[in-house]
Amino acid sequence: MTQELIIENSTSTQTSFKESGLRRISARDLLDNQTALLIEHGDNEYILRLTRNDKLLLTK
Repeated sequence: MTQELIIENSTSTQTSFKESGLRRISARDLLDNQTALLIEHGDNEYILRLTRNDKLLLTK
């Protein structure tokens, strides 16, 4: 089963993720064969983890 992300734009029309032009990267490529990744955003740091259940978890 494939889920499709729907994005609301400023004119309130719905655009599918495939049509949005957003960059796509696989979680495996993003994590670079690691189980965690530190993301810096402004003055904040977040950790993106791959759980044992193959889920992504983002924590501050």
